[in-house]
Amino acid sequence: MRSVIIFIPTLITGGAEKLVVDLVVNIDKEIFDVSVAVVSGIIPKGFAPNKFVFTLEENNIKIFNLLGKNKLETAKNIRKLFSEKRPDIIHTNLNTILYVMFFSAFYATQTRIFTFHNVASLSARGLKKQLYKFAFKRLNFTPVAICDFVKSTISKDFNIPLKKIPCIYNGVDTKAFYPKTRSFENRTVQFISTGILYHIKNHKLLIDAFAKAELRHPDIYLNILGDGELREELERQITEYGLEDKINILGVTDDVARYLNMADIYVMSSNSEGLPLSILEAMACGLPIITTEAGGVVDIVKNGENGFITPIGDVESLSRAMIELIENNKLRKAM
Repeated sequence: MRSVIIFIPTLITGGAEKLVVDLVVNIDKEIFDVSVAVVSGIIPKGFAPNKFVFTLEENNIKIFNLLGKNKLETAKNIRKLFSEKRPDIIHTNLNTILYVMFFSAFYATQTRIFTFHNVASLSARGLKKQLYKFAFKRLNFTPVAICDFVKSTISKDFNIPLKKIPCIYNGVDTKAFYPKTRSFENRTVQFISTGILYHIKNHKLLIDAFAKAELRHPDIYLNILGDGELREELERQITEYGLEDKINILGVTDDVARYLNMADIYVMSSNSEGLPLSILEAMACGLPIITTEAGGVVDIVKNGENGFITPIGDVESLSRAMIELIENNKLRKAM
């Protein structure tokens, strides 16, 4: 049996974290002895809890919390884990490659993987980028892309031939996310968006666009699933528009599929993305998509076919797309 350690900074609610949990739960336990290692605390202070830890424990997945009182103690914890487990395979996600790259070389880990969850330019800059390059060129780490668009950015930014970059698309559990019957008759239209509330997701743009659409169609609503540092700011924005009865920020929930199937249209307003699980989950539930042209969404959303793609940061275009699908039941049903 091959020993596998999957590294992730934390187990907060997010796409990379969800991918890790899905991967370890569904991996063939007869072939792999798999565990999860977190380097920055399982659920750091200030972040909402979720069911990830419960899911891992329920599936008998060992979680190693490597966070120490300082960086030196964290490094000692990582060294101890490598010394005791002697993994055959390590799979690093987000910035964890920087924590473990030299330990993997010292302990001669056979297979070393790093998954890019966003475009390459946002994954590492400056000294960190040079360390990434060293890991790929000298320490035998394989860079893995989550979609073709991300793959092209890795090749360009790190000067790696495309054929040396495996592309493994994010997956969705279609036993949990699947479409239910929804009406396309004239009625109230429910928008939904999911994601952590921080600047790169640009929920401010979403609220601005919704407010413009609501002036023309007062009988529409928006649920935002997620939490984060910008929650209070966004709630103030909603209040300033007088839309407290139309826009609800519902926080973190483990019942995303139910909310998706209560909605009519999924909308994402991000400034940057890799390949968002949120959109894939919405698609799996049969929702048409309105999204900004952020990263890998161009690989899965075909403009005018299964959704609309609008320029990043363009409130007018986002609002027009929302109005188009409010008014065109036939198109919404086709999408």
